[in-house]
Formats: sequence, structure tokens, C-alpha cells
Amino acid sequence: MDSEHISSFVLREMLQELGLTMTQLEVELHFNGKTMKDELNWISSQVGKSLPKDWLYEFWQRRNSMLS
Repeated sequence: MDSEHISSFVLREMLQELGLTMTQLEVELHFNGKTMKDELNWISSQVGKSLPKDWLYEFWQRRNSMLS
């Protein structure tokens, strides 16, 4: 499994936790090739609230755990 696929898998899970349901394909089509930092505002707008301050750090932690 390549790193972009792992990243999108982790992202899909975390979006689901926020109440935003997307298919794996939707996540990959929307986010691949973009930085997570640049997409935080879009995610916030979709869930209708600000993300927790540590959300991006948590994403990196989960992704890195799956990559190792």
C-alpha cells in the first residue's frame, strides 16, 4: 500500500469521526496531491465547526503509525 493510499484511509476514518462521510474514492479524488494543512478550512466548512487544535497532529500520528 503506498503512502497516499494510507493517508487517504486514515483521513477517511478521521473525517467519519467528525461526521463527514466520504467514500475512499471521494477522499482520494478530493485530497490526493494536496497538503492536509491547505485543506483544513475545507474540512471545517464541511463539518460546520472548527477542528480540534490537535486534529492535524493526530492525523500525522495515525498516518505515521500505519506507515511504519
